[in-house]
Amino acid sequence: MSDTGGVSAGEVGGIIAGAIALLAALGKGVAWALNWKDARANSRSAKLQAWHDELTAREAKLDAEIASRLSRIEEAHASLVKNHLDVLIRFERQRNAYRVLAAELIQVAPHSAALIQASMILEEPLPVPSMPGVPELLSEIDAADGAAE
Repeated sequence: MSDTGGVSAGEVGGIIAGAIALLAALGKGVAWALNWKDARANSRSAKLQAWHDELTAREAKLDAEIASRLSRIEEAHASLVKNHLDVLIRFERQRNAYRVLAAELIQVAPHSAALIQASMILEEPLPVPSMPGVPELLSEIDAADGAAE
């Protein structure tokens, strides 16, 4: 006999199987969405780490360049200071030699025009003597300052 108004067992099984398939598909979709967000976050984290590593390497390179420039400038400065001191020592020795000679000359000719002129020349402020390598050093410092800006 056929049942005309009821639900058969096959239909119930089909409905349950369809519901399970639908829930499984939804579960897979949710799992994919969560994994997509995790993969995106991991990708962003990897990009940020690569950027951080690049910045760290660039900073180390710049630090090495700055240390090298500073070392060269310090060496040049030490050389300039030594040269300057040598010039000052030579100048003072020449000034002392003049004073010794002037003391003798004053006894012979106290109103000597040459003696008065030499005294005036030695009392004038002296310009800074030109030292070898100074223009190149100043150009290098200016170039380094321009690159730092």
